[in-house]
Amino acid sequence: MADHVEFLAQLPACAATCIVSEAQQSSCSLTDIKCICVDQNTTMAISKCIKANCTVVDVLHATNATYAACGMPNRDNFAIQVILPIVLGTIALMACFLKLASRIPFPSGLEVYDIVLAIAVAATIAVDAIDVVAARRGLRRDMWTIEPDMVDAILKCFYIAEPLYLIATDITKIAVLIFYLQVFPQSSFRILCHCIMAMCAAHLLAFILSSLFQCAPIRYSWEYWRGEHSGHCLNANIVAWAAAASNIALDLTILIMPLPLLVKLLMSMKQKILVLFLFSVGFVMTVVSVIRLPVLIRFTHSDNPTWDYLRVGYWSTIEINLSIICICMPGINHFIKKLRPTSLNVVFRLQTRDQCQRGNPMSMPGNRSIMRHGDMEHNVAFQW
Repeated sequence: MADHVEFLAQLPACAATCIVSEAQQSSCSLTDIKCICVDQNTTMAISKCIKANCTVVDVLHATNATYAACGMPNRDNFAIQVILPIVLGTIALMACFLKLASRIPFPSGLEVYDIVLAIAVAATIAVDAIDVVAARRGLRRDMWTIEPDMVDAILKCFYIAEPLYLIATDITKIAVLIFYLQVFPQSSFRILCHCIMAMCAAHLLAFILSSLFQCAPIRYSWEYWRGEHSGHCLNANIVAWAAAASNIALDLTILIMPLPLLVKLLMSMKQKILVLFLFSVGFVMTVVSVIRLPVLIRFTHSDNPTWDYLRVGYWSTIEINLSIICICMPGINHFIKKLRPTSLNVVFRLQTRDQCQRGNPMSMPGNRSIMRHGDMEHNVAFQW
């Protein structure tokens, strides 16, 4: 009896009333907490009553007390939510440093590609840092085990991370397109690159605005869950589908774009394998985006976002960090080549078969494309 009284005393009044009422209508004694816990019909009736008669905060308090009384374990996924962004963020940051180090002493100064890459890396590391901060506030446990103010803080972290994620993904795409412009001189391909770049910029602007102003007032974005504030939001399901689907479409387009040109390039088998490896990493990144999509949709309808966000969070973390690592790979190999020139001296002397048949010789290996747009000479040499 003492345990029964102590249990009811921990509950909000509305929840205690529901438990007493529903227990009296069941086959369980009010003092037999274990019986109530295992009786599925009774627990469902109690849960329905509590949700109908209590505030959201009271529902969380009642759920936490009930789980404790029934001996339910507290789930905590601290390791993956903290270790994953730290490890991947460190690797991505190191990849960027090695890529930049491969160009020291920057004979032509910092280029647009370097600046764009730095912006993408900064946004990625910021998302990684927010993941860790949110995890420390409870973004790894069930919502009912977290103080309401911490739930607000976690959803605020999510609100801040959303536009940063968009910046990381779209700016990375733009960096890849700039890389294409450095490698492939064909005028039609360059026009296509600029068009896709404009689409990436439009995608970024549209969904950053929809992310920042998804709710009115803005603070309703992280306070809506309480049910105590007035406001309205965009349909999160539609926005999530539109953003993710268009992101995947752009990824696939950018991945496929250079393939027809690569087929015509004269490369050794080793060089082809290296290029294939680079594109396979890009393909994996696209697959991660596809996997993330259904997880994201489920999150928009979640009653337990501090736990359900875990899968959204770690797939997003994998996606943006992998994209940084992918676009830095050529620079990393160039850096290693400078340290061990005899072991990894792999230079792409990219020349199409058509150019070879016209007798255009390759003459300048390096990490820059030879692009002379005033005539028909389009020899490309770029160092992997």
